[in-house]
Amino acid sequence: MGSRQSSSEGSVAKTSSSVVVVGSLERLTGNRHQLKLTTSDTMVDSHGTLRSYYCPAGASITPTWVSARCTHRATYTLSNFSQSNETRPIGKISITGKSATQKAPINATKVGSTLPVTIGVTISLYGQPGHAAQVTGTVHSRGLQATPRYGGYGYPR
Repeated sequence: MGSRQSSSEGSVAKTSSSVVVVGSLERLTGNRHQLKLTTSDTMVDSHGTLRSYYCPAGASITPTWVSARCTHRATYTLSNFSQSNETRPIGKISITGKSATQKAPINATKVGSTLPVTIGVTISLYGQPGHAAQVTGTVHSRGLQATPRYGGYGYPR
């Protein structure tokens, strides 16, 4: 099982990111993808989603907005990747507290399906706990849209 990460006060580590992935992702429909990933105690929270859209040239999306010219293709729920009854942890805060990562394979299951697709996530968050963070990374080897990107981490009470 995933290892528990907590602060010296015993609060659970939380990380969150809202980003757009540009381009097609293997086994997923669409060419733009809104990823909202939140972790608590190294586990993917149940409200994490990946929404895939097809956007024609000149149309775009942000983590919170979609052009009317884009067509929704699918919504996926996110969960921790497990192999041989071993759950891969994701969402760790550095010892210094100046950065956090969301790095591991995760499962994306299309709403209405039971068959997950495994996608690799490597997201880095930089800043101070409890404040907006700078976000960089890749999803399934695809880069993130340059702006906007939203993220944060900390030990909420």
